Amino acid sequence: MKKLVLLCTLLLGTIAFPQEDRYPKFMAEQLNSMDTAKSVESLQIISNNFERVALAEKSKWQPYYYASLCNILSSMTDNENQRKDSYLDKAELQLSLADSLLVHNSEIYTLKGLLAQARMLVNPMQRYMKYSPEATRNFEQAKQLDTTNPRPYYLIGQSTLYTPEQFGGGKAKALPILLKAKALYDNFVPKSPLDPIWGKKQLDAVLEQIQGKANESVK
Repeated sequence: MKKLVLLCTLLLGTIAFPQEDRYPKFMAEQLNSMDTAKSVESLQIISNNFERVALAEKSKWQPYYYASLCNILSSMTDNENQRKDSYLDKAELQLSLADSLLVHNSEIYTLKGLLAQARMLVNPMQRYMKYSPEATRNFEQAKQLDTTNPRPYYLIGQSTLYTPEQFGGGKAKALPILLKAKALYDNFVPKSPLDPIWGKKQLDAVLEQIQGKANESVK
């Protein structure tokens, strides 16, 4: 009986925690799932999968990074305001673990900026003064750490787009930043196959919307 329990434990451990040679394949599968996830439930399953990988692959920063990103996206997707901060609390912890494994990384600082934006979106009126400057600081740090990273420009541009003109936002201010992001995306080469590449499709959709409306106004 003890042997049977031990065997089951070993088999379950193999399924739950991919070994080194399975790590890239399993990560790629989760990234593909994340790319098509449309619900909080799906994002939470994927986040948990990334976290399981992180616990097995203790020297890898990417699993914690993507687990954090899934929780940030969960907060932005969930319609229930009272749940949003709980996702972000998990995301902050996971991101701090990624940061401890790879310090001074542009992608991690970009995600810190997105996390601050997500905190602000829970209650913009009360949180703007705290989290808007925090997001800006992290995005600026991300730009300094890697001048080829398009993601901080994309997120700054998107934030600028939805900021009222009287507060320094609007399409005219956002468009040059978004075009800078597009130029960087067009030439961006990730340092490894599992490094972040997200944002280009979303940026293209935003630019199409802005430039399409601009063309309509000219007509």
